[in-house]
Amino acid sequence: MLKVQFFLRGAKKCANPSQNLSIYCQLEIEGLKQDTPFSTEYRVPLSEWWNYRQISSPNGQWVNPDYYTAENINRSLQKIERTFFDIMEVLYLMHTPEDITYKMIREHYDPNSQHIRDFKKEKKVKSFIEVLDEVIAKKLKKRMAKNTIKTYHSRKNNILAFLKKTKSLDIKIDKIRYSFIETFEEWMEQQRNKDKADKYCRNYINKHITLIRQCLDHAVDREYINAMPIGKLNLEYDAPKEPHYLLPEQRQKIIDCKIKKVEQVRDIAVFLMFTGFSYIDYMELTSNHLIGEGFKKARHKTGIFAFPPLLPEVEMIIKKYGSIEELPRLDDKEVNEQLKFLGAYVGLHQETLGYELSTQDFRDTFCSMMENEFMVEGRTLMHMMGHSTMKQIATYSRMMPTRILHDLKKQKVEFLK
Repeated sequence: MLKVQFFLRGAKKCANPSQNLSIYCQLEIEGLKQDTPFSTEYRVPLSEWWNYRQISSPNGQWVNPDYYTAENINRSLQKIERTFFDIMEVLYLMHTPEDITYKMIREHYDPNSQHIRDFKKEKKVKSFIEVLDEVIAKKLKKRMAKNTIKTYHSRKNNILAFLKKTKSLDIKIDKIRYSFIETFEEWMEQQRNKDKADKYCRNYINKHITLIRQCLDHAVDREYINAMPIGKLNLEYDAPKEPHYLLPEQRQKIIDCKIKKVEQVRDIAVFLMFTGFSYIDYMELTSNHLIGEGFKKARHKTGIFAFPPLLPEVEMIIKKYGSIEELPRLDDKEVNEQLKFLGAYVGLHQETLGYELSTQDFRDTFCSMMENEFMVEGRTLMHMMGHSTMKQIATYSRMMPTRILHDLKKQKVEFLK
């Protein structure tokens, strides 16, 4: 009795479901040790292999039918399987079962048969999706935060949605031209208008276009294509958003809010605006991060340590709940919804601020407050915020005239009276 088995080489040790692995074939005759596996010349992502999904594969289906080349690969694997069974049937007619060996079977199997040659010839020019998978896999080998990894998978999913919409899932990398990028850009703009989503801003769209450009650069480096098919991309970017700085009287309105319904979210807001932590870092905070008169916490996003001081407003909140571990931990979506309600009640909303309150505003506020009110120097503020360069402070802090005058007075600049 002959068994023809297909498996992904290295699947047990592979930790990345999106990584492409080679499909191997192995023969097994009842009573004999398994034959040495050999490559079928096909590759698929681990996540598209039925066994990885712990689903019993339908007859003749080893690759998830939703995968863009599944039909071709499954059909070819069926042909390999059928060929071995045909060889076995002929050998049964010519020999006794005990005399049949793997060597005899393999001698009658031609790995360079026509369907294999055609596949190899077709694969000389890789598809855009295959190159995209290679680029993302290359990026994921570097040390990256979980959120950064999610962004690359999100960009890939958006590009795949565009390819499905335009029925170009199988487009080859050498067919990518300016028109492809322009069509993709138009589609992203349509999604922006359709969903009315702020995330589909120019910068967000440009990151997708940059990823497509990186795929082309990768294809040139690997010699999948002979030359870069597009030149320099003159991308337009949205003007950087001004940091949201809540002034002392505005912060006091939040502190003074006595509505029981938003008591927890008010305490979270005060804690964030007087520590500068992002909400995800706040959620991870424990008593171990409080050292003496300040905090020491590796940022979730980058792993760089932040060293904000323990200000009286924060100390009061910790004492109120008994410990850092007992601080309210709400879902981020719920927090932002309640912040809008809090802002509407205390008069901090779209009409008065130009935006609705969110957790990000408190990180901006802390940075601006330290620079303009506490007059903290740039290098010190950089470490308090958990940044690697002082240039990043400009993203969070809004420079006020009082700070400019303070620095000028330090330099003993004389003003006209």
